[in-house]
Amino acid sequence: MAKACTGEVGGAAAKDTEIQRMLTETLNNLKLVALPSGGEYKNSRAQPDSHIYRKACSKFTGRKPYDSKFDVREWRLNHRGQGAKTRSCTWWSPYDLLGHFLSLLGPAPQTANRNTFFLPLTAVYARWCTCIAGHKPPEFAWSDAARNGAGDWPFMYQCTWRSDGDKTNPRKWFFLGASNAGDEWDFAKVGKWKYRVQRQRFNMMMANLRMTLLPPTAFANDTAPEQNGGSNARWANCAETYPFVFSVLSQKSQNNDLYGLALSKNFMRDSEPTAYDHYQGRGTWRFVISPCRNCSALLSTAGANQAFFDRFYEWYDAPKQPTSLVESIQPVVKEVTAKLASATKEAAKLVAGPASSSAPGKETKVV
Repeated sequence: MAKACTGEVGGAAAKDTEIQRMLTETLNNLKLVALPSGGEYKNSRAQPDSHIYRKACSKFTGRKPYDSKFDVREWRLNHRGQGAKTRSCTWWSPYDLLGHFLSLLGPAPQTANRNTFFLPLTAVYARWCTCIAGHKPPEFAWSDAARNGAGDWPFMYQCTWRSDGDKTNPRKWFFLGASNAGDEWDFAKVGKWKYRVQRQRFNMMMANLRMTLLPPTAFANDTAPEQNGGSNARWANCAETYPFVFSVLSQKSQNNDLYGLALSKNFMRDSEPTAYDHYQGRGTWRFVISPCRNCSALLSTAGANQAFFDRFYEWYDAPKQPTSLVESIQPVVKEVTAKLASATKEAAKLVAGPASSSAPGKETKVV
């Protein structure tokens, strides 16, 4: 990542001095809240450890309904995207800072699609997230003692992209994000800290979206569809939060060419994070998830085509796994076996000869 900040790697974007400044500032802040010993992650004045940039709340008692031991602190950073336009936004989580860093290295070529670029990119982003913060869920089959941060990894990772429609050099601009994570959220120790962080994500989204997708009271009034018989996720909990902020434009007609995918952390359940299987119906593809009801509602209000976010979009264009040698010879084996069985029956008939009607004790000649 440091080499991208100096333009040694990272493609054409990393050669731009303005992008280099943005990358450097993002990386410096990320390190403060990341493993193994980021100064804000290990903040002695705001214990227990947390990957969220925070400060201790002096009035914390643990007795008030929404009492939190910490308040969220923020870094305001610039992002330059489509049309060389620079926008600023606030960040406090290493997972979202990493999404910002990688998104600064865009755009992707016009030929990029879900299979060839955006799914592999999202998988790489998810794996890098496992290296900078948090720890694996206990039910995962593998282990890595070095990755022993605060809280499970984000449950979802998301990428949203669109073509810029340039007639001479069309490209696709993308943005990456992760669902809310970065702390153990132990109520006995930190009170309603999780609620405080979730509320801050909602406030950030509402302050920076280019079109109004929700009323300002939506979070406090618990109007998220998933809070009604679903996952219980609040508004802005999802991995789409930052990608929507930077991808949704101000007019509905401008958002019908938005594309996206969401990837569950469960694609890393049974193997080390270096493994990647992109074949149709296997590996990583099995953990691409359609938008939840919260995100579906936001997409609908924005005027986006939800089919472009569906888990099976471009699924049939995914490469099929090459047939193994054993599988490829099965038809031949079956044919040979059938012919062998038929030949065996014919041989048996020749040996036995026609059915005999001779009297007992009388020799039957074999032809």
